[in-house]
Amino acid sequence: MKIAPFLMESWLSAHRFRVRFNLAESGMRDVTLKRLLTFCEADFSALEDLLLEDMPTNGSLYLREAIAKTYAPTVADLDPDRILVTTGTGEALFVFFHTLLKPGDRVVTSFPAFQALYEIPRAMGCEIVFHEHRIEEDYRFDAERFRETIIPGTRLVVLNNPHNPTGAECDPESLRRIVERAREVGAQVLFDEHYRFLPHDGREIIPSGIALGEDLFATGSITKCFGAMGLRMGWLTGDPDRLARCRDMRDYLTHTLSPVSEKLAALALDHRTEILKENRRILQANKRTLADWMADRPERFRYVPPRAGVVCFPGYCNGPPSRELVSQLIEKTGVFCLPGHSFETENRLRIGLGPEPENFREALERMATIFPPEN
Repeated sequence: MKIAPFLMESWLSAHRFRVRFNLAESGMRDVTLKRLLTFCEADFSALEDLLLEDMPTNGSLYLREAIAKTYAPTVADLDPDRILVTTGTGEALFVFFHTLLKPGDRVVTSFPAFQALYEIPRAMGCEIVFHEHRIEEDYRFDAERFRETIIPGTRLVVLNNPHNPTGAECDPESLRRIVERAREVGAQVLFDEHYRFLPHDGREIIPSGIALGEDLFATGSITKCFGAMGLRMGWLTGDPDRLARCRDMRDYLTHTLSPVSEKLAALALDHRTEILKENRRILQANKRTLADWMADRPERFRYVPPRAGVVCFPGYCNGPPSRELVSQLIEKTGVFCLPGHSFETENRLRIGLGPEPENFREALERMATIFPPEN
């Protein structure tokens, strides 16, 4: 299988550890182990007797039970056997696509999008059809346009909600109508939902799409919303028979998650209220700072405030191609944003809202030397 280069990861690998101000990430600022244990009302003794053994290939029962609790109350009593633990959502997507799809299958997903959502099926020989999130429509999920892409013969519909890179959220009625159309043509539906832990409107969590029926699948993760990228813990939910096939494929990949990651991930999920409260505070502070900064530059930027998650995707006018602009920002200001080219589009920047507010504010002050206020 030949697969296209992962454009976003090339930029992140080249710059994330070198720049002073990293606004290119898609998750919250990373926490230390000590900080995570403090949130979880634990200390290092919680790990002292941990046996460094091989774990079950579908994930430990205690971790799957902790994941299941995050789907309540809209999905009551989710059976842990309907959850497969994976090494991040990337592995969940990989095994799901490879056990479901075959060459010639039609796959519908969003554009712009996290590249794995369409490049893996494309490399497998699938036909890829996009629902475009348009900046002039505030990047919203247009249920009618989305439904028009789902025609007879469609094998899979992928709903990335909340959406990366725009921060858009699909409203419940639109979600229901898209799923209804997929069922009409016999297509499977996969919800990619790693940002559902961080809505911006005061809710504690965004209900999962799997509340619409047991025939649906979803991926999830704590890495982005919890500031725990290094744990590399994700999951896939859905039909146990399909998950068994995905589990078998994992035997050729990462096989199992580290017992240290499993233990810490379960602790984090059990104490998610405390962790996410702090992260919502950071998000809201940075979102206000960015809104004020964008308001001072109305002719240079088209800013669509995100509704959920940790990223946004403003457009810019009268500037160079995005790769050139990002290179200039790094060289002249030490600020790293992700170029729109990483999502195969132009005149866009993906900006992460996850850094500490002081760091985020200083980054924008430095960016002002390239984009001075217009007022």
